Amino acid sequence: MSKAHGLLDEANVAVVHGSAFGLAPYLRIAYALDEASLRQACAAIHRSCAATR
Repeated sequence: MSKAHGLLDEANVAVVHGSAFGLAPYLRIAYALDEASLRQACAAIHRSCAATR
């Protein structure tokens, strides 16, 4: 499973794999959210990444 799919499944955060933009292996994240939601999403990404180390 790619990290992009993992973040969606594990953290409920949608990202796009960089290969869609010619930027593999990076992820693209759009953050047009209010600050509270953005903080919550960043925390979820952090937890997901920490769990896969």
